[in-house]
Amino acid sequence: LGSSQPCRGDHTSYASSSRSRSLPMMMHLVALRSRALPMMMHLVALIAVSGLGRVRGNQVSSHESGCRSASLFQTRTQEVREKRTPGDGPSFADVFPTHTTVDLEKVSHAAIASVLQGDPSLNASKIWGMINPALYLKADGSWHVLGRVTRAVRCGCPDDGKKWCMPEGGDGDDNLVSCPLATSNESCVVIGPFADPHAFHYREHPLAFANNGAWGTCDPMLVNLTSFAARRLSMPGMAACEKNWMPFEHNGTLYFSHWLTPTHSVLRCSTMSYTCEETEFNSSTQLSSLGLPKYVLDAGAEHESVHGSSPYAELDSDYFVAAAHQMYDQGVDKPRKYWHTLFAIQRKPPFAVVSNTPWFQLPLPDVAKDAEWNQIQYMGGFARVGEDFVLSYGVGDCVSHAVKVPVSDVARALGLPLR
Repeated sequence: LGSSQPCRGDHTSYASSSRSRSLPMMMHLVALRSRALPMMMHLVALIAVSGLGRVRGNQVSSHESGCRSASLFQTRTQEVREKRTPGDGPSFADVFPTHTTVDLEKVSHAAIASVLQGDPSLNASKIWGMINPALYLKADGSWHVLGRVTRAVRCGCPDDGKKWCMPEGGDGDDNLVSCPLATSNESCVVIGPFADPHAFHYREHPLAFANNGAWGTCDPMLVNLTSFAARRLSMPGMAACEKNWMPFEHNGTLYFSHWLTPTHSVLRCSTMSYTCEETEFNSSTQLSSLGLPKYVLDAGAEHESVHGSSPYAELDSDYFVAAAHQMYDQGVDKPRKYWHTLFAIQRKPPFAVVSNTPWFQLPLPDVAKDAEWNQIQYMGGFARVGEDFVLSYGVGDCVSHAVKVPVSDVARALGLPLR
């Protein structure tokens, strides 16, 4: 991970390739979740994203050559405004009027199939999902999707897939999987027992930050998305569970936002020793609470519960942008509610937060509309593709979804002029 060669032999590799020839009917039905959920989104028109070149940070330059542009994003224009519960804040379209949907249904099915076929000991009769996806560009110019395949879904109620419930037998069996966006299950790779990936580029190599472990004990991991080797990151004074670190590169050095509010704390990490400085830079953060529902504000949690979400991507020569989230706990036996905001930091030390968009909830796939669990949302993927940002996320700890938003719309929502 730390050299010009993306594959280093001294790394522990968890990856295994799944190249089974066919999917048994039972597994196919499980992947489609036909016993608990209605059929997922219909296939939509293919719109080619041409001229994809080398990657700077998490931005894909459209004017450089050197990589083939073979990837296709399946998209559709969002024309119908989401149905909103009164008092839950603005809709996504209120904040970003122009956005298109990226179809992740086929790649989700392929990822689930690769896990079930690769490990016969897993119970294929359970409800499985691919959640919390992140898109990344490989050196050959093809787009891939990194996702968490798990039976820890919240939509597996036997009587009604629209209801929220914990999975039978509890959480478990997480697998990090990488599949081409234009995919079949024969080309997916099962990387290892990791969760919640944040894919990014460092020195033009695709990497990911992920977690290894369960609630209360989770280790931060750095995954090489070329060799699929993974190493644990460490720092002085680490908590028992470290997650939601937000990576970016500055002058050839890897940094992570470790805390966002009330102080933006930035770590510097070595890709040779996999150690991080406890605090490299600190700056005060004042996030706007615009868009948060009154009941969240009244609970006094608008700053205490802010967590990091995605990696950073380039807005312009002055700023990086990423996503943060916060959640509202409705109590025992009720699903949490999540909101996100995009925020900008300066591209120079101390990397101060300068602005954030109104808080919003993310667009829903068809299968999640009117579901009890559709406000459980986690956006772990964020990448710039030409003049668009691609936001990828899980809904209900059940399904994956993604949308494209013009860079100009994001800058406008941040109140920043593009340079």
